[in-house]
Amino acid sequence: MGGRGRLHRVEERRRVLELISEAIDAGARQSAACSELGLHTRTVQRWMRGGDDGRRVPKRVPHNRISDEQRESVVSMLISPRFRNLPPKQVVPTLADEGRYTVSESTMYRLLRSERLLAHRDAARPRTHHRPPELVASEPNRV
Repeated sequence: MGGRGRLHRVEERRRVLELISEAIDAGARQSAACSELGLHTRTVQRWMRGGDDGRRVPKRVPHNRISDEQRESVVSMLISPRFRNLPPKQVVPTLADEGRYTVSESTMYRLLRSERLLAHRDAARPRTHHRPPELVASEPNRV
């Protein structure tokens, strides 16, 4: 029937409830019928009660959500030459010293992650560190 946490369509639920009620009428236990279908007993009991599943995403927008214009200005500030080499944990105190507050540090991280800019924002590739080859002595005075 699917994996844990999977949302089932209404048609699937109806069919599952029909199958389980048939099995119960035939003398099977509800828990055995549920385990045959790969569902938890509490899930089926919740479906039998009826109503909405209750696991939907809220449809209202948070009141403190930043606007698209503010989002664009913060991202453009973070990719500017002044801040592109600094992480948000250094950008926020720098702006605070100037008396400016745009968004919180966690919001900056969230914006950079959503724009896939969290790694390296400079135009050049970052310096790569290569480990020197490991030297092993095979016999005395020989490396």
